[in-house]
Amino acid sequence: MYIPDGVLPPVPDLELTYKIIQRFRQENVKHLTGLVFSSDAFYAEDPEFVNKWTRRGVIAVEMECATLFTLGILRRWRTASVLVVSDSLVKEEQKEMATAEELREYVDKAAKLLLDVLTSD
Repeated sequence: MYIPDGVLPPVPDLELTYKIIQRFRQENVKHLTGLVFSSDAFYAEDPEFVNKWTRRGVIAVEMECATLFTLGILRRWRTASVLVVSDSLVKEEQKEMATAEELREYVDKAAKLLLDVLTSD
């Protein structure tokens, strides 16, 4: 919609994404790979929204990936994303948002692995 002359699907760089997946597998880090829904609305996900997009295979809702991927395509930057899950719209036992302290271990591990990927080759 914001792209002159048409629509551009916001997707990450597949080679970089694959390298990240490989690195997470090597370290036996639990991860999922899939579609994310980028939205500019805070906390707008009602049960109907959740059911609709879950049925379509969306595994996360966040606010930046589509913009990052679109800019990457337009500017010829290699992009990818790793999302650390703070809460779940689907799993009842994970509906309360985790604190920064609870997430720190996961963020630190992901950051280390991403740095390894970005500085290798």
